[in-house]
Formats: sequence, structure tokens, C-alpha cells
Amino acid sequence: MRKLKHYQPFLSLVLRMIVKETRFRCRPGLGEILTENPRLVVALSHGAPLSWLPAIALLTSQVATRGGGDRLPMGVLDHFFFQVPIMRELARYLSQSERSLSYAELADRFETREDIDLVLFPEGSNCFFGPSDQIQELRSVKFIELSVRTGAPILLGVHSGSERWAKSISVSPASLAHLDKLPKFVSEFLERRIRQSGIFTVPLLPLPIEKFEMLCELYLPELTLDQLSENLQEKKEQLRLEGERMRNQMIKMLEELKGANVAKVAAQTEPSSPSVKKKSQHKISSQRDSGEIV
Repeated sequence: MRKLKHYQPFLSLVLRMIVKETRFRCRPGLGEILTENPRLVVALSHGAPLSWLPAIALLTSQVATRGGGDRLPMGVLDHFFFQVPIMRELARYLSQSERSLSYAELADRFETREDIDLVLFPEGSNCFFGPSDQIQELRSVKFIELSVRTGAPILLGVHSGSERWAKSISVSPASLAHLDKLPKFVSEFLERRIRQSGIFTVPLLPLPIEKFEMLCELYLPELTLDQLSENLQEKKEQLRLEGERMRNQMIKMLEELKGANVAKVAAQTEPSSPSVKKKSQHKISSQRDSGEIV
């Protein structure tokens, strides 16, 4: 398998091309997390349909900077990407697999090895059916079971800055008739989801981002291995509830990230006294100690 340092030069180049300024925070510090956890389940917010690119690029750069270049990342991608010729090679490259793996195959690989980091965007295709500045419902929560069974904690990550890479539009029921022109498996999927949300989020040209920010946090599921039910329906409900707890935490993190941005803009528009400047400098220093790179 390819190590993280294999991806890092290319993704760092991409990051410099698409983002003018980055800011990263993690609690506890990312270096501490990497040292204490030889394997992680990394769950990142999606944002716009193409926002996975700056999110992956920034996190890769931060992990490599903190000595994580030898870690083995394994992306979890939807089966759809392996079906589309133009996306197939990218899917193989990021997933380190020649084909889409079933959940059983993925679980077996993750449980039998102790040096793989699973990297995924749990909202999945739901990013197409809601505003890009919100955390959508999780499409799957099976990864939480992997965390519970292996004891590998979940590294949550939310980000802000790439929302303009998409535009959400309202879709009337009458407009759904035009979906018949698409392949059947695509039209049926889109029709069902658009009827539920009434929204379709259209990816836009990924123009350079002024500032891209990410906040990460270690998440330990409340659900334990001893509590995990052998009954399929009971286990499904347990994982759903844990997924809701995790999603709520991601929502809080994103609100915190946005709130910090609003406060920072407000502070910049007000004249500051020497005492205010001193306090601000101390705050930035403390954040850097916990793993922030500005």
C-alpha cells in the first residue's frame, strides 16, 4: 500500500493552487493523536461536492508535517466512482483498491491490520441534496461499527471556505420529468432524493479559495463493544443513534468554526487597544500549541 508521504507532494501542490490561505486546528493536538493511535477512522464533512479536495489536501499536509508520512491511508469511496470511466482511476488511487470493496471486505481488511487509516466522508452523496454550508444526514454509519469493534477512535473534521464551489437550487416536481434522459440508475436515484429534499446542489467551477479552515477533534463513540447487539435490527438502531450523536458534534464544530470567523471579522473592523492586541496574540499562541498552523 502507498504511504501518506506518497500522496503529500501532489496534494500540497494542489492545495497551493486552489487555496490562498489555510488555517488548521485540532484537539487534542494532531501530533499527540497520531502518536497514540496507530490507526484511525477519519470522518470529514463534505461541504460542496468537490470540497473533498481541499479537505484531503490540507489534512494530508498537516499529518505529514507532524511525522505521519509513513501512515497508510485508505479512502472509502462509493461504488459509483468505480463505474464511471473518468473517475475510476482516481477511485483506485485514493482507495488503494482495484475495485469497490463490500463492507465485509473492508471490515476484514481494517480489523486484521493495525496500521491503516480509513478516510471517508460519511455524508456521501447527500452533499448533492442540501446546502453546502451545513452538515447533511450521514448516508452510512457502518464505519462506526468498525471503530467500536477495533477500538480505533474517530477523527472528526469539519471545514469552511469552499462553499462557493456549489450552488443549491430548488427543484419543482414538474422538473423531475427531465431526469428520464439520464441513465435509469442515475435518474431513479436523483428523483427519489430530490423529492425528499426539494434541493439539488450543483457543483461549480472550483475557483481559488481566499481562506480554507479546518477544525478536527477526536471522537470516542459512547457505544461500546460489550453493548453492541448481535441482533441485526437492534445493532442498526444503536449505530443510527451513535451516528446522530456524531453528526450533532460535527454540527457544533462547524458552528464553532463559523462563529470564530465572524468574531475575527468583527474584531478586524473595530479599533483595538494595546491590551486587546496583547490578549489576541496570546490566544493565537495557545492555539498553535494545540496543533494550529496558520
